[in-house]
Amino acid sequence: MNIFKTCFLITRRLAFSLVLYFFIFAVMAVITTMANGDTVPTDFAACRPEVTVLAPDSSDPLTEGFLTFLSGNCTLVSLPDDETETLQDAIFFHETDLIVFIPEGFSRSPSSEKLQTASYPGSFESYYGKILINRYWNTVTRLLSQFPEASQEEIREMALSSLSVSAKVVTERFDAPSPLPSVYRSFGYILAYILMAHLLMCISNVLLCFQAPAVTMRTLASPTKPWKRRLPLILYSLALAVVSWIFFSVLGLVIYRPLAEGGDFRLVLIGLLNILVFALVAASLALLVSVLIKTSVSQEIACNLISLGFCFLGGVFVPQSMLSESLLFFSRFTPTYWYVRVWDEIFAIPDFSASALSPILSHLLLELGFAAVLFLMSLAAEKIKSRRREAFGESVTTYLP
Repeated sequence: MNIFKTCFLITRRLAFSLVLYFFIFAVMAVITTMANGDTVPTDFAACRPEVTVLAPDSSDPLTEGFLTFLSGNCTLVSLPDDETETLQDAIFFHETDLIVFIPEGFSRSPSSEKLQTASYPGSFESYYGKILINRYWNTVTRLLSQFPEASQEEIREMALSSLSVSAKVVTERFDAPSPLPSVYRSFGYILAYILMAHLLMCISNVLLCFQAPAVTMRTLASPTKPWKRRLPLILYSLALAVVSWIFFSVLGLVIYRPLAEGGDFRLVLIGLLNILVFALVAASLALLVSVLIKTSVSQEIACNLISLGFCFLGGVFVPQSMLSESLLFFSRFTPTYWYVRVWDEIFAIPDFSASALSPILSHLLLELGFAAVLFLMSLAAEKIKSRRREAFGESVTTYLP
């Protein structure tokens, strides 16, 4: 176990960089999840936008009716004056959502197209305020064309009476509610990249120290069997994978609290199991990469290319539903594809019957299969490399008779 102890001694020497990796990837996970985790609501709900009306003829009957209608559906905001700078400041600092300019003599030939408005770009409240404005003046225009002999007071009363009619609306959702918070699902997605990049960097950083020619020759010259030399490195990689799994799992449970909002504890356990299995995949991949790389420069390039490539192909950054069929065909040969599929199955599971759990179990077994294949490939690569004279640089060991 001298090699195993040496791994932890190297870890202590590299403690600052390894802890920095933990911190950076933890912050990256939280920020990325917060940016992508919130779902845009698709349900409509009425709001009360803040509207400012500038009308020289405010005593006009139709304009009075307009202000009455807005006061019942909006919050009227008055400004100190109507100077351009004051209006611009009110829009910029969100003191009002919408400013309406009603020109003088507008009620003699009203039309919503003649009104001038100013609002903050992209404001949903201003859009709803414009809808209310169009409703009132379009109703007034229609009543004026139907009753040309009616006075403006009568038109105002008919318009307010028509616009006061309402109906009770009951909305229903036909899709099943999400068993866990959607932000926790986004955290599970991005954790594939975080775990893979983090374990590749940390494990290869430590194991790269054993690739020095002097250390390699000293190790191979010892009477220790090859599998006993490799076993401590494997145990160290698995230990680091378990530590990373515990750290990021606790981080997700503490920050996003999937159980606090009525989440199913069994689904959280399946998600944690999925993270653990993928951590084993990342550790096996890190073992393979640590055998193939020779310098720190190649280590950084390999870690970035592999982690980003696997996650792009597997549907971590782009939903799998948006990938083409040809790309999905190649994605099935990556462990990240099945990792994401497990999360999709967790959020779509109808019950905990055997038929509902069988897809999740099959995907987890596929991930374990990837871990086993990568592990065996690392053993084969290590055995081939130990037999090659290039593993010792230009030096040749001569055995005396």
